[in-house]
Amino acid sequence: MRYACAVYYKRLSEAEGRGQEVQRTVSAELLKAAFRGFFGIKLREEHMIRTPDGKPWYNGAPGCFFNISHCTSAVAVAVAKNPVGVDVEGMRRVRRRTVERCCSKKEIGYVLEEEKTGAVRSDELSEAEAKRFLKLWTLKESYVKMTGEGLRAPLADICFGASDVREAEPGIFIWKKPGQYISCLYTRAEGIAIALTLQQPAFGADAGILWIPYASKAAGSVV
Repeated sequence: MRYACAVYYKRLSEAEGRGQEVQRTVSAELLKAAFRGFFGIKLREEHMIRTPDGKPWYNGAPGCFFNISHCTSAVAVAVAKNPVGVDVEGMRRVRRRTVERCCSKKEIGYVLEEEKTGAVRSDELSEAEAKRFLKLWTLKESYVKMTGEGLRAPLADICFGASDVREAEPGIFIWKKPGQYISCLYTRAEGIAIALTLQQPAFGADAGILWIPYASKAAGSVV
């Protein structure tokens, strides 16, 4: 199978996640490993630049695209042959007003499903609701990182509907916009969600994606 993209990720302990320096160090290690493993070349830091809109860019070799994300729970690096965006999130508290600001009406209905009971509740989302929101948030983040728009983009207009998704494998969900992009949500790693958005590969929408836990010799899961 031809692979359009690989995502290298590493879970962080609570102590590691509190230090931004640790997150940066792990990100650098993952990126070097990803360039060796996926592109077969050595990463040269002098070729890492940013575009005028702030998107990271590698100008040392054609067709080498990458993106990085980290949070207190994990670090993820995506490398691809087309523009790519990645986001990783662990569980955290979420307030209803955040959902209303970032989601479409249909998405709000999906996230706040428990409101159908009519129970009086606080502004803070329940754990189940927060999990649903954070899955959408990672997808939206990965999309705007792929385009280079960042959080300037109106997130409520970037929708990932439940009717458009298919489960490629247990814990791996795919959205496709033919001729535009592929988005993937990976939920197999306990306690975190990783989202990837990739500009549709020139050689077809069925190209594979590798998910590789860092420091493991296993090839990872393939979709």
